[in-house]
Amino acid sequence: MITTLASFASAGLLTGLVHLIIVLIVLAIVYYILAWIIGALGGPPMVLKLVMILCAVIALYFVVTFLLTLAP
Repeated sequence: MITTLASFASAGLLTGLVHLIIVLIVLAIVYYILAWIIGALGGPPMVLKLVMILCAVIALYFVVTFLLTLAP
């Protein structure tokens, strides 16, 4: 019974981890596209820094949410 519970928990953990990785990859792609557009338009460096901070905060939110789901 314990091994059955462990296999279900690991399957849930694996799907959650794959979901987190996919979300973080998409967020990184969005960041690089926004940075490229802002750079092409000649935006100030402060706007690039704000976009980076915004994307980092969003990524941190997803990571913390994933880690909080691991708690029993």
